[in-house]
Amino acid sequence: MTEEDISADNIFLTRQNRVPTTFEIKYLEKFGQKGDTRIGLPGLSPELVDKNAEMEQIDKELEEARLKFETWKTNLQVKKKEIEVKKEKLADQKRQLDMFTVVHTAELKKCKEREKSENQQIAKMESELEQLTIKEKELKLQNEKLVAELQKLQPCADYLQNVVTKSIFTFDNIEAILNRYSVLSVTRAEYLETYQQLLAQMGIKEREAEKQLLHEKNLLIDATMKYNDGIMNIEQVKKNNEYEKAKAIKQVQRVEEKNVELAMIKTSINAIYQRAVEKAIGHNETVKPKEGVSMEDLKLQYIQNRFTDLQIVIDEWKKEGH
Repeated sequence: MTEEDISADNIFLTRQNRVPTTFEIKYLEKFGQKGDTRIGLPGLSPELVDKNAEMEQIDKELEEARLKFETWKTNLQVKKKEIEVKKEKLADQKRQLDMFTVVHTAELKKCKEREKSENQQIAKMESELEQLTIKEKELKLQNEKLVAELQKLQPCADYLQNVVTKSIFTFDNIEAILNRYSVLSVTRAEYLETYQQLLAQMGIKEREAEKQLLHEKNLLIDATMKYNDGIMNIEQVKKNNEYEKAKAIKQVQRVEEKNVELAMIKTSINAIYQRAVEKAIGHNETVKPKEGVSMEDLKLQYIQNRFTDLQIVIDEWKKEGH
């Protein structure tokens, strides 16, 4: 190994020092080292050839890794120097900043005092500004009212100005039109009064005819209303008759249903009575008709007596200790 390789081994810590195997030692002792002449020696086996190629590949990769490590180490040294330079610059900047802080502390104190004074002035100005704002709002409201009134009167002004421009008469301004309008209004009032007097004197028959026509219309309306009321009453009577008819039909149906139900009850009573008679002790007990009492009532009384006798028998049986 050369001196350069030895220094590289000391730097590249991950370099592997391969220990030959027992087979390799014996093989080298018998056939010589790698650099020896192999004339007349038998050839290496394929496995050894592959192993040798693999080792050469590993050595090549390790060499590449060593070179990369050297490059990284060099870059690291450069970065360390750069960091040291930056540290020196930062220390210099810190010293300058400390000097700046010491020098400008007094100025900062003065600035704070000026700031306090200016804040007081700002507060005073804000108070004045608030009062001016309130006054401005009031003036703005007045201005808006005046603008609204002007907008409201603007069509009239435009109309009068248009009249001044297009009229066949000669008007100097709008005031002349207004004066002319006042004169015409007075004249119109006079003509209107005269016209109303003439109307009062004429058209009496027409007014009487209109009154008569209005009276006839009122009579016609009253007659029509009475006629409509009569029709409504007739329709109501028809509805009532239909309702009474339907009600009577339902009543007849209910009576028929009750008669059917009564017949079923009578049939049940007769059946119960016949069974009670059959179960009687002498088999010769029968119900005899009485005046003023229906056979159904007598049969029900007989059934009730049979149940009473049965209850007495059960009570006596219980008393005997059964």
